[in-house]
Amino acid sequence: MTKYVLISGSTGFMGKKMTKFFSDKGLDVYQLIRTKDGEKSIYWNPEKKLIDQEKIRNFDIVIHLSGEPIGGLWTKSKLAKIYKSRVEATKFLVETLQRLNAAPKTFISASAIGYYNHKSDTVNTEDSEAGESFLSKVCEGWENEANKMKPSRVVNLRFGNVLGKTGGLLPTLKLLHKLMLGGKLGDGKQYVSWVAIDDVMRIIDFVIQNEEIKGPLNVVSPNFVTQEEFGREISKIMNKPFFFHIPKFLLKLLLGRQANEMILSSIKAYPKKLKDFNFQFRYENLTSALNSYLV
Repeated sequence: MTKYVLISGSTGFMGKKMTKFFSDKGLDVYQLIRTKDGEKSIYWNPEKKLIDQEKIRNFDIVIHLSGEPIGGLWTKSKLAKIYKSRVEATKFLVETLQRLNAAPKTFISASAIGYYNHKSDTVNTEDSEAGESFLSKVCEGWENEANKMKPSRVVNLRFGNVLGKTGGLLPTLKLLHKLMLGGKLGDGKQYVSWVAIDDVMRIIDFVIQNEEIKGPLNVVSPNFVTQEEFGREISKIMNKPFFFHIPKFLLKLLLGRQANEMILSSIKAYPKKLKDFNFQFRYENLTSALNSYLV
């Protein structure tokens, strides 16, 4: 029996890959987007509380990925957009589906490992507590709104840094290394939790197939690394030097809060639930992932 899937954020890096991935697997995929064109597109504008209610019913699975990119200068306006595009947009989508008695069997919502304490040396599993940073509060509010989708099975995908050829962290790092600007940010000892885009697709498919999985899910490789280790591995693969250094005080001077929460933050996230369910990563090791996406 064909499953009907609705994906928000389908025009982004992950969303494009996901739309093709599940379409190729034989699922009937629709996109929740801001334009009214396309046979398999459904219009919405969460800021204006607009959505095509006639088309949003009867989906088996909703995968909610949309949100304002967190890159760019963190002005007050930008911070408000980051929060509203995740917390308030999720609230609007959940309330709409609830009001229409159209809750899907499975509601999979994006979140991030930014949920955790940004400076802790603790290894964070899905049971670890939320931090106190701006991004932690965003993730906590995001998940709280998603969890109101009843009686659906709700899964909160706590993404690490997603690696791929065409999006996420890697294209920017590749360019910096090409320009001989590879090096340490701060002391380089902050931990980076990462995941390959191909494993992201496989993890979400795994979640759909395994109905016992619910609640928060760390979508990360089990092998986190330091920023210095990450950068040196890129330099080695690209055969570029690794000597450029931006000290911590300069990053804080230039970017303030954003430096602390994005560049200097140190989060060790471990995919305990995925391991408990015997999920097999294709890219557990950073070197194999970088060789696939950089070459």
